Amino acid sequence: MVTTRRRLTRSAYGSPEPLLSCVRRCRKSNKAVVLEQQPQVGSSEESPLQISCVSETKPNVDPLLRLRPTPAKPKREPSQQSTQLVLEAKRFLVSEMTSTSDLNTMVDLANHTFFTLDLCRIDYRSFHRDVCDFIRSCGNVLEVQGERAGCGYAQIIHRHKQVVNVLNSAEQSLSNAQQKLDKANVDLQPKRIQLNNVRELMVELEAIVAEGELKIEHLSEERDRCYESYLNVEREARETELPSKEAEAALKEIDQRVADAFQGKERRKDLLMSHIGDQINFVRVRSVV
Repeated sequence: MVTTRRRLTRSAYGSPEPLLSCVRRCRKSNKAVVLEQQPQVGSSEESPLQISCVSETKPNVDPLLRLRPTPAKPKREPSQQSTQLVLEAKRFLVSEMTSTSDLNTMVDLANHTFFTLDLCRIDYRSFHRDVCDFIRSCGNVLEVQGERAGCGYAQIIHRHKQVVNVLNSAEQSLSNAQQKLDKANVDLQPKRIQLNNVRELMVELEAIVAEGELKIEHLSEERDRCYESYLNVEREARETELPSKEAEAALKEIDQRVADAFQGKERRKDLLMSHIGDQINFVRVRSVV
């Protein structure tokens, strides 16, 4: 663990710039932010704070299991200076958590902020609950999105659509072949009648008929090939129809769960933002008093 400290004295409480400057430097170097309060022996004044940038190796565990437990209610009221610092810490946490989707980062930010609020000795149990609920809702969104990405239903639907397209093409080919065959039969029929009526033209008409029969034979073979292809594709289409419908129903259910998860996340976000508004009003009231 590597730690870099900067001293924040009482005179800095009125302005958040020293805190924010140090926090920004820690964030740029991918280090965590910790605020510590060092006791002053023989003094009744509130001791200064130290801001620490901590770089540490995290174990490979579920991020949600690393959240700090619900804090106990403090035994004394916080000072106005602590209230201002608490507001800045909450505002920074909310801003950072709502701009990232990495659960480990959220948990680290939340734990370090909880540690800071513990040092300030304030009652932040409701804020702790809403932060944890927001992180869990983000985890739920990632879990459902991962389930949708790996379910394989989209491939089944895509395959069925491909088969249906091939089926439509085969059906059109069969229709064209049948039309050609019907037209050839119609075209040849007068010649057949003429052959029966005019024996003098037997040789000429026999040649015409022979040529027409050869054409019909070729078209019949083409029609048979098209019909066989049509039957194969039609059978495949029937086999993939039920899995496709089941896949569509499953995807619809997952999409609804994704939408519900996003709605839950937004509700938790609104709760977090309400904490910032409440703290700002509290600081204004204390300043007026």
